[in-house]
Amino acid sequence: MNHETEKWVLIHHPEPSAKNFPKLLTMQNRNLTLLLILLLTPFRIGLSNETKSKLIVLPERLKLIGPKAKQQIAIYERALDGSIGKALDKETYKLTIANPEIVQLQKHTLIPTKEGTTSLNLTTDDGRTLSSSIQVSALSESPKWSFRNDIENILTKLNCNSGACHGALAGKGGFKLSLRGYDPLFDHKTITRESLGRRIEYADPAKSLLLTKPTGAVPHKGGIRVDVDSADYKMLSEWIL
Repeated sequence: MNHETEKWVLIHHPEPSAKNFPKLLTMQNRNLTLLLILLLTPFRIGLSNETKSKLIVLPERLKLIGPKAKQQIAIYERALDGSIGKALDKETYKLTIANPEIVQLQKHTLIPTKEGTTSLNLTTDDGRTLSSSIQVSALSESPKWSFRNDIENILTKLNCNSGACHGALAGKGGFKLSLRGYDPLFDHKTITRESLGRRIEYADPAKSLLLTKPTGAVPHKGGIRVDVDSADYKMLSEWIL
């Protein structure tokens, strides 16, 4: 009986040499990095788009009621949890009014000019947009100006009661006001009662020294402080009436 001799062939697989390990590791790291990028990219893009879309105008309800109505606005980021974030840089967006006949926009302040409804439109440099409704009503009602809350603020804004003007310790030109309006009762009495009442002309407000002095109609060492066509002049004359 013939017995065939079995032959075994040993195929030698050489073990990776030490110099090949860096290449293998590099390929593994590269594949792992690509996998992570593929997994995380959709999530990151979705998160970025969602974050970019969150903008808010404050106050959220823009209602201008009555002839005295004014409203300052500010634009903020809104976080994912609903909290208010940082204010947007004013150089990074543009504001417009859909119907400027109803509302005028002056340095982030809304000023009503006609009753009706319009919208405030926002466009950012990165393409985000936002629109907020504005309602204007009751403009025909007669304004009731307050000396403490309205007139005193104008005097302060025009620097009439500053330390360099009528708010000085001895006043200026025989006319003294409390410094920065800290004493409205004193200021009201000074304007309406002193100087033989010449500072206020109820029958003809335009002849009141309170108006003729700051407009330059009569000599005034403080110069022209208010224009006859301004909202401040209109408020002062309506308060006198």
